[in-house]
Amino acid sequence: MILGEVMYPFFLMLMLALIAVMLISLIVSAYFLLGDPPSSSRLLRSLTVRVSAAVVFFMLLWAAYSVGWVHPHGLQPVNQHKQQ
Repeated sequence: MILGEVMYPFFLMLMLALIAVMLISLIVSAYFLLGDPPSSSRLLRSLTVRVSAAVVFFMLLWAAYSVGWVHPHGLQPVNQHKQQ
């Protein structure tokens, strides 16, 4: 279990980095969409990077679930009527 404790912070940083890559790529894609001529392929490459980062993100999320680093949880109902 020591390996899991060491790898978990690395995993969190990697997931945050992938989210940042997806957001930056999306912003860059919007810039290319608005500013580049229609024959440019930079928009396609930027969106390919975003989709690839999303696929890697979900694969890592599934792997973390398999190892036990993340656990699903349902919505917790809030008891609005307290019994007195």
